Amino acid sequence: MSSQQRDAAEPLRASEGQDAAALFARRLNRLNAHGYPESQGRPYTNQELARAAGLSDSQVSNLRNGKHVPKLNTAVALAALYKDVRVEYFAAPDDDPCVREVEARLRAVEGMRGDQGPALRVGAEINGIVAVHPREGVRILVQKAAGLTDKDLEVLGKMAEFLREANAAGDAVPDEQQKDA
Repeated sequence: MSSQQRDAAEPLRASEGQDAAALFARRLNRLNAHGYPESQGRPYTNQELARAAGLSDSQVSNLRNGKHVPKLNTAVALAALYKDVRVEYFAAPDDDPCVREVEARLRAVEGMRGDQGPALRVGAEINGIVAVHPREGVRILVQKAAGLTDKDLEVLGKMAEFLREANAAGDAVPDEQQKDA
């Protein structure tokens, strides 16, 4: 029987061995931090979550702090705020396909938005990989795609600097003169 077929007033249950309230809070907070609509440009407020689920602000706060387990209808209403998230995400084990699918989408959104979280701040090292600013990451990707070495980039950088200085000093050759030369 699917979760939607259960009694809507029945509390949501976590998988074996997990604290349902803590699991729900962790996943709701993760969804809220990264799964909000791009058009909104920010996570939902507690007031918006409360209105969507028919709860008070304090009830939402208790859910987000892991103090209470929501009723199924509340979990369904909250899941509906996030694109393609089934209510099972809130209670299934980490290796469940539903959870893995949502987490993969959230990681993709994090990468697109640059929401790398505290562990991936610029300069942080994880497993020997140093996190870089998104613009620096783009530079690295372009460099690798073009097959450029660090020395190539250094030469190109010096050429660009020379041209900027020449242009600023008025020494740059206008396009018309280059054609005649």
